[in-house]
Amino acid sequence: MICAAVQAKDAAEFLYHLNVVKDKVSLAEVRLDCFRDPYSVDLEELVAASAVPLIFTNRHHSEGGNIHQEEEKRLGLLKKAVDAGAAYIDIEFSSDKFLRNELLEYANKKACKVIFSWHDFQKTPADKDLVNIVNDMGKSGVDIVKVVTTPLEQGDIKKVLSLYYLGLEQQGCKLVAFCMGDIGKISRVACLALGAPFSFATCIEGGATAPGQLTVDKLFDMLRTLNLLRTNKKA
Repeated sequence: MICAAVQAKDAAEFLYHLNVVKDKVSLAEVRLDCFRDPYSVDLEELVAASAVPLIFTNRHHSEGGNIHQEEEKRLGLLKKAVDAGAAYIDIEFSSDKFLRNELLEYANKKACKVIFSWHDFQKTPADKDLVNIVNDMGKSGVDIVKVVTTPLEQGDIKKVLSLYYLGLEQQGCKLVAFCMGDIGKISRVACLALGAPFSFATCIEGGATAPGQLTVDKLFDMLRTLNLLRTNKKA
């Protein structure tokens, strides 16, 4: 239900912040691109030490991340995360197509779920464009399609939330779609009522990995008030 998005410089800091909120979250996202030296981290040890299943992300700079390197090396770290026992890996749909699909196939063989993600930090595309993006991603055989945009007006939130009515589950995958920024905060809650398997929240104030993230405590309290709270630590 709630995925803790943890921004940390190393594994020890990641686990410290996660342990504070572990009883309120079902998943946690490891932003490898935020680590000081992600290639030196013992990923298997990190998975074993985590109280909840982990999503591993090595976000490209073009979609809000901190990685500026060749695709083979960047995505290669996610392959190591698969071997380490990751519950999910998150791959940008804009990644090199051959490497992206090769990694998807590898993860499937290892029983690791895959998220294909797409972000727009400038705007929210037109309805038709959003539908095309979601359908293209949904036809890939992936487990979860993630679409995140920046709303310039309230109507943009409606565009994004309407994607839940496309019936992606008929294609065998689930949708996580919401908007960033202050305007988009409500969509981080509403998406759960519309069928998103989880929504992201930061462990601490000032530690958001994307604009508009609520804290775990705030999102947890809101969901409890709205009777939307459910947990699934097995993900």
